[in-house]
Amino acid sequence: YYSTNREIDGIARINIENNEETIITTAVIQDFQVLENEIYFTDNINNFYKMSLTGIDLNRISDDLRLKQFQIVGKWIYFVDIETKSLNKIKLDGTDKTLVTDKIKDNNYNVTNDRIYFFDTENKKICSVNLKGNNYKEIVTIQANRTKINIADDILYYLDTSKDESQISQMYRIKTNGNQAKKIEY
Repeated sequence: YYSTNREIDGIARINIENNEETIITTAVIQDFQVLENEIYFTDNINNFYKMSLTGIDLNRISDDLRLKQFQIVGKWIYFVDIETKSLNKIKLDGTDKTLVTDKIKDNNYNVTNDRIYFFDTENKKICSVNLKGNNYKEIVTIQANRTKINIADDILYYLDTSKDESQISQMYRIKTNGNQAKKIEY
């Protein structure tokens, strides 16, 4: 499954046997995630939907939610509420909206099975909280005003301003406990 914008905007799938493309929906997609037998997605006006893998049974998850990007972990959908600029979560059916933390104000976060990693833009720090928004930890301070973060096992990957004039950004890796920061050569 992938987002397509060639001839038709939307979500498509490709059959790896015969390379045949099937358009699932023609909505203009902001973000999407496939989970078991359903596709969850946000459209260009920040509405949130789920549908079957065939595109049938399209349902808006909630009339109240306005979001761009989201992450599904377990039975919860994590997202930054556009109006309150805070990280929230809801159940997969759209019920039980809960504030997780107001420390996360934009979509630069990564939810794992036990922690949420995010970039604190005001203090230029990559930090983490537990899934309830507590147990705040600072991991690393960076120079860049923006970054991307990704987690694999117990390693956090991020971009920072490069000290080498031949490139704009430099990728680094650090353990999620803040130890052993290392520049990645590429």
